[in-house]
Amino acid sequence: MDLFILAFAFLFLWKIKPIKATNEAYLSVETCQGWRGFFALVVIIHHLSQRTADGFLFRGFTSVGYLAVAVFFFLSGYGLMLKHMLDENYHKTFFVKRIPTVLFPYILITFVYWCLHAFGGTVYSFSDIFIAILKGEPIATYSWYVINILALYLSFYLLMKITKRHHMWMILGAALFYVIWVLLCAKRSFGIWWCCASHLFTTGVIWATYEKKIISFTQSHFKWVLISLVPATLICFLLDFAVSG
Repeated sequence: MDLFILAFAFLFLWKIKPIKATNEAYLSVETCQGWRGFFALVVIIHHLSQRTADGFLFRGFTSVGYLAVAVFFFLSGYGLMLKHMLDENYHKTFFVKRIPTVLFPYILITFVYWCLHAFGGTVYSFSDIFIAILKGEPIATYSWYVINILALYLSFYLLMKITKRHHMWMILGAALFYVIWVLLCAKRSFGIWWCCASHLFTTGVIWATYEKKIISFTQSHFKWVLISLVPATLICFLLDFAVSG
Protein backbone atom coordinates (compact mmCIF):
# COMPACT_ATOMS: atom_id res chain seq x y z
CA MET A 1 0.00 0.00 0.00
CA ASP A 2 2.84 2.41 0.79
CA LEU A 3 4.42 1.80 -2.64
CA PHE A 4 1.01 2.40 -4.24
CA ILE A 5 0.75 5.77 -2.50
CA LEU A 6 4.25 6.87 -3.53
CA ALA A 7 3.70 5.83 -7.17
CA PHE A 8 0.48 7.80 -7.57
CA ALA A 9 1.87 10.82 -5.72
CA PHE A 10 4.76 10.93 -8.20
CA LEU A 11 2.34 11.03 -11.16
CA PHE A 12 0.79 14.25 -9.86
CA LEU A 13 3.90 15.95 -8.49
CA TRP A 14 6.46 15.51 -11.24
CA LYS A 15 5.27 18.55 -13.27
CA ILE A 16 4.61 20.85 -10.33
CA LYS A 17 6.83 23.92 -10.16
CA PRO A 18 8.69 24.19 -6.85
CA ILE A 19 7.46 26.85 -4.44
CA LYS A 20 10.51 29.07 -4.10
CA ALA A 21 11.30 32.74 -4.19
CA THR A 22 12.73 32.73 -7.75
CA ASN A 23 9.89 30.76 -9.34
CA GLU A 24 7.14 32.98 -10.76
CA ALA A 25 5.05 29.99 -11.94
CA TYR A 26 4.53 28.52 -8.48
CA LEU A 27 0.77 29.07 -8.82
CA SER A 28 0.37 28.71 -12.56
CA VAL A 29 -2.64 26.88 -13.97
CA GLU A 30 -0.55 23.78 -14.66
CA THR A 31 0.98 23.79 -11.20
CA CYS A 32 -2.38 24.31 -9.47
CA GLN A 33 -3.89 21.43 -11.42
CA GLY A 34 -1.01 19.25 -10.28
CA TRP A 35 -1.56 20.26 -6.65
CA ARG A 36 -5.29 19.60 -6.96
CA GLY A 37 -4.65 16.13 -8.34
CA PHE A 38 -2.15 15.33 -5.61
CA PHE A 39 -4.31 16.56 -2.74
CA ALA A 40 -7.40 14.87 -4.20
CA LEU A 41 -5.40 11.67 -3.87
CA VAL A 42 -4.54 12.63 -0.28
CA VAL A 43 -8.25 13.07 0.53
CA ILE A 44 -9.09 9.66 -0.96
CA ILE A 45 -6.28 7.97 0.97
CA HIS A 46 -7.35 9.83 4.13
CA HIS A 47 -10.83 8.34 3.98
CA LEU A 48 -9.48 4.89 3.14
CA SER A 49 -6.96 5.05 5.97
CA GLN A 50 -9.78 5.62 8.46
CA ARG A 51 -11.03 2.15 7.59
CA THR A 52 -7.78 0.19 7.56
CA ALA A 53 -4.33 0.27 9.17
CA ASP A 54 -2.35 -1.24 6.31
CA GLY A 55 1.07 0.35 5.77
CA PHE A 56 3.10 2.87 7.76
CA LEU A 57 2.45 5.76 5.38
CA PHE A 58 -1.19 4.76 5.02
CA ARG A 59 -1.80 5.04 8.76
CA GLY A 60 -0.29 8.52 8.74
CA PHE A 61 -3.12 9.83 6.56
CA THR A 62 -5.86 9.32 9.15
CA SER A 63 -5.70 12.92 10.44
CA VAL A 64 -4.57 15.00 7.45
CA GLY A 65 -7.79 15.26 5.45
CA TYR A 66 -8.57 18.82 6.52
CA LEU A 67 -5.07 19.96 5.51
CA ALA A 68 -5.58 18.66 1.98
CA VAL A 69 -9.02 20.29 1.77
CA ALA A 70 -7.49 23.56 3.00
CA VAL A 71 -5.34 23.62 -0.14
CA PHE A 72 -8.47 23.38 -2.32
CA PHE A 73 -10.05 26.29 -0.48
CA PHE A 74 -6.90 28.39 -0.85
CA LEU A 75 -6.53 27.69 -4.57
CA SER A 76 -10.23 28.46 -5.14
CA GLY A 77 -10.05 31.79 -3.31
CA TYR A 78 -6.79 32.68 -5.05
CA GLY A 79 -8.04 31.76 -8.53
CA LEU A 80 -11.38 33.53 -8.23
CA MET A 81 -9.86 36.72 -6.87
CA LEU A 82 -7.14 36.76 -9.51
CA LYS A 83 -9.72 36.45 -12.30
CA HIS A 84 -11.85 39.15 -10.69
CA MET A 85 -8.86 41.50 -10.57
CA LEU A 86 -7.86 40.83 -14.19
CA ASP A 87 -11.37 40.97 -15.69
CA GLU A 88 -13.70 43.78 -14.64
CA ASN A 89 -16.63 41.91 -16.22
CA TYR A 90 -15.91 38.61 -14.50
CA HIS A 91 -18.99 38.95 -12.28
CA LYS A 92 -21.28 38.99 -15.32
CA THR A 93 -20.47 35.41 -16.33
CA PHE A 94 -19.41 34.03 -12.96
CA PHE A 95 -22.77 32.67 -11.80
CA VAL A 96 -23.57 30.98 -15.12
CA LYS A 97 -20.14 29.46 -15.67
CA ARG A 98 -18.88 28.66 -12.17
CA ILE A 99 -21.90 27.43 -10.16
CA PRO A 100 -23.14 24.78 -12.67
CA THR A 101 -19.69 23.15 -12.87
CA VAL A 102 -20.04 22.27 -9.18
CA LEU A 103 -23.81 22.03 -8.73
CA PHE A 104 -24.68 19.72 -11.64
CA PRO A 105 -22.07 17.05 -10.81
CA TYR A 106 -23.24 17.20 -7.18
CA ILE A 107 -26.85 16.63 -8.24
CA LEU A 108 -25.68 13.68 -10.34
CA ILE A 109 -23.67 12.06 -7.55
CA THR A 110 -26.56 12.63 -5.12
CA PHE A 111 -28.82 10.80 -7.57
CA VAL A 112 -26.33 7.92 -7.69
CA TYR A 113 -26.37 7.72 -3.90
CA TRP A 114 -30.17 7.92 -3.94
CA CYS A 115 -30.24 4.89 -6.25
CA LEU A 116 -27.84 2.97 -4.02
CA HIS A 117 -29.95 3.72 -0.96
CA ALA A 118 -33.12 2.78 -2.87
CA PHE A 119 -31.60 -0.57 -3.84
CA GLY A 120 -30.84 -1.07 -0.15
CA GLY A 121 -34.46 -0.42 0.79
CA THR A 122 -34.29 3.26 1.81
CA VAL A 123 -36.05 5.69 -0.50
CA TYR A 124 -35.38 9.38 0.14
CA SER A 125 -37.78 12.12 -0.93
CA PHE A 126 -36.60 15.55 -2.08
CA SER A 127 -37.45 16.95 1.33
CA ASP A 128 -35.46 14.15 3.00
CA ILE A 129 -32.41 15.04 0.92
CA PHE A 130 -32.78 18.74 1.70
CA ILE A 131 -33.30 18.14 5.42
CA ALA A 132 -30.27 15.83 5.49
CA ILE A 133 -28.14 18.67 4.08
CA LEU A 134 -29.52 21.10 6.67
CA LYS A 135 -28.54 18.60 9.37
CA GLY A 136 -25.00 18.43 8.00
CA GLU A 137 -25.44 14.81 6.97
CA PRO A 138 -26.02 14.78 3.18
CA ILE A 139 -26.92 11.38 1.70
CA ALA A 140 -23.90 11.67 -0.62
CA THR A 141 -21.12 10.65 1.75
CA TYR A 142 -18.29 13.19 2.26
CA SER A 143 -20.06 15.75 0.06
CA TRP A 144 -19.90 18.48 2.70
CA TYR A 145 -17.02 20.09 0.79
CA VAL A 146 -19.20 20.62 -2.29
CA ILE A 147 -21.88 22.33 -0.21
CA ASN A 148 -19.24 24.45 1.48
CA ILE A 149 -17.57 25.53 -1.75
CA LEU A 150 -20.96 26.33 -3.30
CA ALA A 151 -21.70 28.59 -0.35
CA LEU A 152 -18.30 30.26 -0.78
CA TYR A 153 -18.89 30.72 -4.53
CA LEU A 154 -22.25 32.34 -3.87
CA SER A 155 -20.74 34.64 -1.25
CA PHE A 156 -17.95 35.60 -3.66
CA TYR A 157 -20.48 36.37 -6.38
CA LEU A 158 -22.50 38.58 -4.03
CA LEU A 159 -19.33 40.35 -2.88
CA MET A 160 -18.36 41.09 -6.48
CA LYS A 161 -21.79 42.58 -7.09
CA ILE A 162 -21.81 44.60 -3.85
CA THR A 163 -18.21 45.79 -3.54
CA LYS A 164 -17.54 46.23 -7.28
CA ARG A 165 -13.75 46.64 -7.65
CA HIS A 166 -12.96 47.57 -4.03
CA HIS A 167 -10.65 44.71 -3.13
CA MET A 168 -10.30 45.55 0.55
CA TRP A 169 -14.07 45.35 0.96
CA MET A 170 -13.95 42.00 -0.85
CA ILE A 171 -11.48 40.71 1.72
CA LEU A 172 -13.46 42.04 4.66
CA GLY A 173 -16.65 40.60 3.21
CA ALA A 174 -15.05 37.18 2.70
CA ALA A 175 -13.77 37.22 6.29
CA LEU A 176 -17.23 38.20 7.57
CA PHE A 177 -18.83 35.38 5.62
CA TYR A 178 -16.38 32.91 7.19
CA VAL A 179 -17.37 34.09 10.68
CA ILE A 180 -21.06 33.72 9.78
CA TRP A 181 -20.38 30.27 8.33
CA VAL A 182 -18.61 29.12 11.51
CA LEU A 183 -21.46 30.39 13.67
CA LEU A 184 -24.01 28.71 11.42
CA CYS A 185 -22.15 25.39 11.54
CA ALA A 186 -21.91 25.63 15.32
CA LYS A 187 -25.60 26.50 15.57
CA ARG A 188 -26.54 23.49 13.44
CA SER A 189 -24.09 21.23 15.34
CA PHE A 190 -22.23 20.34 12.15
CA GLY A 191 -18.98 18.40 12.36
CA ILE A 192 -15.84 20.51 12.83
CA TRP A 193 -14.69 19.56 9.31
CA TRP A 194 -17.44 21.78 7.89
CA CYS A 195 -15.57 24.95 8.83
CA CYS A 196 -12.09 24.17 10.19
CA ALA A 197 -10.36 24.83 6.85
CA SER A 198 -12.68 27.11 4.87
CA HIS A 199 -10.90 30.25 6.14
CA LEU A 200 -8.20 29.35 3.61
CA PHE A 201 -10.58 30.60 0.93
CA THR A 202 -10.28 34.09 2.42
CA THR A 203 -6.52 33.57 2.71
CA GLY A 204 -6.43 32.82 -1.01
CA VAL A 205 -8.34 36.02 -1.72
CA ILE A 206 -5.85 38.00 0.38
CA TRP A 207 -2.89 36.31 -1.29
CA ALA A 208 -4.14 37.10 -4.80
CA THR A 209 -4.79 40.74 -3.85
CA TYR A 210 -1.37 41.37 -2.31
CA GLU A 211 0.67 38.64 -4.00
CA LYS A 212 3.41 40.89 -5.37
CA LYS A 213 3.89 42.60 -2.02
CA ILE A 214 3.88 39.29 -0.15
CA ILE A 215 6.41 37.72 -2.51
CA SER A 216 8.61 40.82 -2.42
CA PHE A 217 8.58 40.85 1.37
CA THR A 218 9.29 37.11 1.51
CA GLN A 219 12.23 37.45 -0.87
CA SER A 220 13.69 40.29 1.17
CA HIS A 221 13.18 38.61 4.56
CA PHE A 222 13.19 34.94 3.64
CA LYS A 223 15.28 33.81 6.60
CA TRP A 224 13.09 35.56 9.16
CA VAL A 225 9.87 34.44 7.49
CA LEU A 226 11.09 30.84 7.59
CA ILE A 227 12.19 31.14 11.21
CA SER A 228 8.75 32.53 12.11
CA LEU A 229 6.69 30.04 10.14
CA VAL A 230 8.30 26.85 11.44
CA PRO A 231 7.48 27.38 15.15
CA ALA A 232 4.12 28.94 14.26
CA THR A 233 3.21 25.83 12.29
CA LEU A 234 4.28 23.53 15.12
CA ILE A 235 2.27 25.55 17.64
CA CYS A 236 -0.83 25.37 15.44
CA PHE A 237 -0.46 21.60 15.13
CA LEU A 238 -0.05 21.21 18.89
CA LEU A 239 -3.12 23.36 19.53
CA ASP A 240 -5.08 21.36 16.99
CA PHE A 241 -4.17 18.05 18.63
CA ALA A 242 -4.95 19.52 22.05
CA VAL A 243 -8.42 20.65 20.95
CA SER A 244 -9.26 17.49 18.99
CA GLY A 245 -7.75 15.15 21.59
